[in-house]
Amino acid sequence: MKQSLIALVLSIVATLVSGAAWLQSKQTVHRAPVKAEEPEQPAYPLENSMARMFRLTWKLGRALDQGNLNLAVFYHHEMDAITEEIVVHGVLHEEKPIGYMTSLMLQPPLAQLEENLERGDLIKSRTSFMKVIESCNTCHTGVGIVHPPITPPPPLEPN
Repeated sequence: MKQSLIALVLSIVATLVSGAAWLQSKQTVHRAPVKAEEPEQPAYPLENSMARMFRLTWKLGRALDQGNLNLAVFYHHEMDAITEEIVVHGVLHEEKPIGYMTSLMLQPPLAQLEENLERGDLIKSRTSFMKVIESCNTCHTGVGIVHPPITPPPPLEPN
């Protein structure tokens, strides 16, 4: 009887050990989540935005030359949106604070131009437009960007 008791105990122990091993193999191991490295954000496309601003500047100048204030308001709105984007992103270019400089130098003359456009004052709008161009050129010089200055579009030839 002693042998059968030992055999019974060994059988129970073996069953428990194999059950525990089976149970352990089925358990999900919960480890602390590994923080995935965030992918590096692509650089703000400053060159694309500035190229768009240049094109819009010419279009705005043409709209003012033609006395088309509605179209001028549209181009101003597009320029203002790009400017806001540059400021909000805090754009740095070659370690130069382009976003900050834009907020200081371009946003105020754009706001003045907007006021003159909303009042429908074509003469003051043209003056404000020239101040926007001057502001762009001053900023470019101040941060050391070397390129020909932005100029208003040349007058259209009469048909």
